[in-house]
Amino acid sequence: MKLTLLSSIALMACATFSNAQNQLTKSEKWCTTDQHADEMRKSDPNFAKTQLAIESYIKDFAKTYDPKNKAAKKATIIIPVVVHNITHSGGQGYVSKAQIEAQLNTLNQDYTRTNPDTGSTRAFFAPYAASIDIEFRLAHIDPNGNCTEGIVRAESPFSNSTSTSMAENVKAVSYWPTSGTRAYFNIWVIDEIESDGSTFVAGYAQFPGSNNNGEYGVVMADQSFGGGHRTLTHELGHCLNLLHTFNYGSCNSGSDQCSDTPRVLESNFNCDPNRNTCTNIESFFGAGVDPIDQWENYM
Repeated sequence: MKLTLLSSIALMACATFSNAQNQLTKSEKWCTTDQHADEMRKSDPNFAKTQLAIESYIKDFAKTYDPKNKAAKKATIIIPVVVHNITHSGGQGYVSKAQIEAQLNTLNQDYTRTNPDTGSTRAFFAPYAASIDIEFRLAHIDPNGNCTEGIVRAESPFSNSTSTSMAENVKAVSYWPTSGTRAYFNIWVIDEIESDGSTFVAGYAQFPGSNNNGEYGVVMADQSFGGGHRTLTHELGHCLNLLHTFNYGSCNSGSDQCSDTPRVLESNFNCDPNRNTCTNIESFFGAGVDPIDQWENYM
């Protein structure tokens, strides 16, 4: 039911970064958001309840919201961003301000559908692709009211992690509040999230609903961060409560709860225009229509 938001994120790039589900082999794991969410549910008994409440709110909102109603259109939402660039190598792992600005530019293009590859949208899905009025900007005022460029640099051995749970420790090294008078969206850029010689994790995010606000945000490996990279676009979708389109790895056991994306069995790296991994008649696309897999989707 996250129709409007999902349409906005179903932009036009083949989602080569969206292969993070439990059915993948260890070497194919790029996003560990699902695993992180499972760990949070085990540690916080209220997390699952909060997630259900958020889903209920979204469904109620979708019943009354008309994206075509121009009178209901509100001003662009500006989200202040702080990038915590944490390394373990004496500053050698720091990314430049130019890289950070280029990454935010790519992110904003993807969310406003001004990215150069929008023309790759197939005709079947083109009517549902849309922009979303959100803009991510580096913060100019820090939590203490001082001027800032929205970038924090720090040293920590946890920047070179071997697992998602170990990478979580970088959040205690540096984070800015996510609620209150001055609230920010936190992005942690580190050297490695999971690196044991057979696995690469590009990033992971936290779904909304945790009571621990100090954890909310995205953790990124610096190799996947910068202008042109779409991993952050994908991970931020999770922070906005979007699931993988191939959620649960089964055509029958669940879906991403977005009516405008067909169910798919797994992520698609080849952008096969005829691929249809789940034979499902979905009323959203018309009576009796069995939609093809939608690879034009960042999730």
